[in-house]
Amino acid sequence: MISKNLKIMFLYPNLHMSTLVPNGISILSAVLKEAGFKNVELFDTTFYQSPEETRAMKTDKSRYEAREKMGQVQPFNYEDRGIKLKATNMFNDFVDKVDAFKPHIIVGSVSEDTFPIFVKFMEQIKDKYKNLKMYDHIRSLSDTMSEIAKHKPDVIIDDYIQLIQADGVKEGRRFEIEKIMQEYKWICKSENCSAFLLSQLNREMDKRINPEPKMSDYSESGVIEQTAETAMFVFYGYNFDSESYDRYESKIISAKARYGNVGSYMVGFNGNKCKFYSTRELAFNDTKNKSNIKTRT
Repeated sequence: MISKNLKIMFLYPNLHMSTLVPNGISILSAVLKEAGFKNVELFDTTFYQSPEETRAMKTDKSRYEAREKMGQVQPFNYEDRGIKLKATNMFNDFVDKVDAFKPHIIVGSVSEDTFPIFVKFMEQIKDKYKNLKMYDHIRSLSDTMSEIAKHKPDVIIDDYIQLIQADGVKEGRRFEIEKIMQEYKWICKSENCSAFLLSQLNREMDKRINPEPKMSDYSESGVIEQTAETAMFVFYGYNFDSESYDRYESKIISAKARYGNVGSYMVGFNGNKCKFYSTRELAFNDTKNKSNIKTRT
């Protein structure tokens, strides 16, 4: 049994103002908190302005002005949108947060562009967390199982299972997913660990009148529905209909719980900070410019 006092930190080494925190981190964070893990933190670099970018804006101001005239970019005031850029060094801030929070697990979400940044972050704390393992090059199921058996981790996070290649399965993708799920269940029991497996959803759900996700929306849904011990979704209705849904509310849906109860739970969500809260009021109160924000009544 994994202690609920486990401390988990998510790291998103984003390029400045590039994209918001990916759904994978938001979903895992919400699932962990719903399961009773209260010590979950996020370190996001989206609102750090790099020294390189600051120098470029000063030395090549004419290029930015030309792009504005051509309509390629539109200037706006960060403060008006409740965003405050951080002028401190993000690597130093990361080390300070790690020292203060003392996480047992650090989970990173990276792309090809941000992987070098992630590596630099890990270099800052490599002596503190020698047992942390992250792989972005293992694609086959056999290699995945070998690494798990070798290192015997307490927690495994796989983002996402449709990327895994199951060796020796020729009957079709459904049977590949079934083998992947079964192998994960076996390795978790044999190594006494837990696994969080992320899955794609069918895009057809976006066309429904009610876009709330359900079990049939999983890619290869039948296999996942039968095999998973717990199946959960995070639904942010404001993305689909800003008139009908509150921007500071999100719904955690427990669609299957073999050893618990199914149902849904409303939580607070602040998109500007990509942060979940226990209530809608806490999410709204954590916003600076409340006067410029429209919410559903």
